Amino acid sequence: MRQNHTTIKRITFFLLGITILTFGTALTVIASFGTSFWSALFVGLEQKFGLTFGTWYILIQVVVAIINAFLLKKAPEVLSIITIVIEGLLSDIWLEIIFNNITFINYPPYIQISIFIMGLVLVGFGVAVYVIPDYPQVPMDKIVFALSERCKFSISKSQFIIALIVSAFAFILGGPIGIGTLIAIIIFGKIVENSYEIMFKFYNKI
Repeated sequence: MRQNHTTIKRITFFLLGITILTFGTALTVIASFGTSFWSALFVGLEQKFGLTFGTWYILIQVVVAIINAFLLKKAPEVLSIITIVIEGLLSDIWLEIIFNNITFINYPPYIQISIFIMGLVLVGFGVAVYVIPDYPQVPMDKIVFALSERCKFSISKSQFIIALIVSAFAFILGGPIGIGTLIAIIIFGKIVENSYEIMFKFYNKI
């Protein structure tokens, strides 16, 4: 009985976290305030070469998986493809179906930044929630922890370094780099770090 409870709890946190983070990602994109760094990269690739946001999300994960394998000196996690596909599909559901043709580009800045900040917080919170059950993480999220483990950096410092590199590629591709991207670079690592600490304690209590 206890084992069933644990399994249900793990699956619930895993799927809930993914749903929250993909919803938050969609909000940062439609806010039109400069997306988070990873989203800026995927949007830039979509605008430059076609294919959907979710498709580029999946393809880039393969590249990041190889980088993670190098950092951790381990073989790539094959099972992470399940998580990758789920997140890629959910991203397209939010952006290509539910929020299709919805944008806040012509709205006042205070509305844009409000939508963006809400989305960014949800992404960070979602990442923290879905990694807790220790199911295979998507390489994009695991690279933060991989760099932290390999170089003995804090999670927030690792996130900051990765954000700068990804933002540079996004800028080259013409992705929507803006004030929101700078905000994400500065605070996203802390959002994940603080959310993880809070939700990890909650997870162990229930």
